[in-house]
Amino acid sequence: MSAFIDYDNLVTGIGDWLARDDLTAQIPDFIWLAECELQRDIPLRLNDSTATGTAIAGQEYIDLPTDYAEGFFLRWDSDDLPPVTVSSFDVVARLQKSSETQSGDSASPRVGAFHNNRLYMGPKPGNQGYTIFYKSGTQHLSSTNPTNLLLKEYPDALLYGSLMHSAPYLGADERTLVWGQLFERAKESARKQEWRGRTGHGPLRMQPDIEVR
Repeated sequence: MSAFIDYDNLVTGIGDWLARDDLTAQIPDFIWLAECELQRDIPLRLNDSTATGTAIAGQEYIDLPTDYAEGFFLRWDSDDLPPVTVSSFDVVARLQKSSETQSGDSASPRVGAFHNNRLYMGPKPGNQGYTIFYKSGTQHLSSTNPTNLLLKEYPDALLYGSLMHSAPYLGADERTLVWGQLFERAKESARKQEWRGRTGHGPLRMQPDIEVR
């Protein structure tokens, strides 16, 4: 059976490649670390997420999704309100101060700044629905989460990355050099595939004939 069918078979496959019975207990850690590295280094579409909510009138912030990692675009449900763009905290604070009495549904937040797991906005919003687009945190494989798109799309990168993270245990093992080269090659191929997936296999171009209202 292929080592890339699910998590349990991946664990078995890594064990076969390592050929070290004394490292069996560490293999889940190697996979965990490889997943963290891959999802930090590659703009994976599998981490693209959205969440909806409603801002509370006069409250200066909204709570970010619990799995929020990075990336940000907030679109209001109302077509009359522009999206919120990221700015510095001092700009947000000044706009909040200047609009303390503005808390109805006509309030128009323009900028936001991140603090802890909240997005502070200025001016303060009204009772307005929104959708936030963001990158979620790492979705790790486990016995209870046997597969994900990372394993399905880039099993070679996950395999070589897991093997690379075994290097501290292997010491002067010449295999780590080969695994490292294969890991970097797999990551670069994954980056190219993600770019093609996001751009339709072509470069992004300005379209001056498209009118944005």
